[in-house]
Amino acid sequence: FFEIYRGKCFDLLNKKKKVEVMEDERGQQQMVGLHQLPLSSAEQLLDMLERTDRTTRATAQNAHSSRSHAILQLAVVEP
Repeated sequence: FFEIYRGKCFDLLNKKKKVEVMEDERGQQQMVGLHQLPLSSAEQLLDMLERTDRTTRATAQNAHSSRSHAILQLAVVEP
């Protein structure tokens, strides 16, 4: 789970640590150092989302406007 803010990527599961985006040998973009978290229920996912700290700032329209884009990737596997 990461955010893109001002053209940089930050890990929302690891204290907003900066994440490098690198191209691999096949020309695919890879997130280097992005933290992954195993979850076993929807409740755990919602709790994790509530604990993250996205970049926000006040605007004339909204006191807590999001200033970033957040991206969450899920991998669903059978136990």
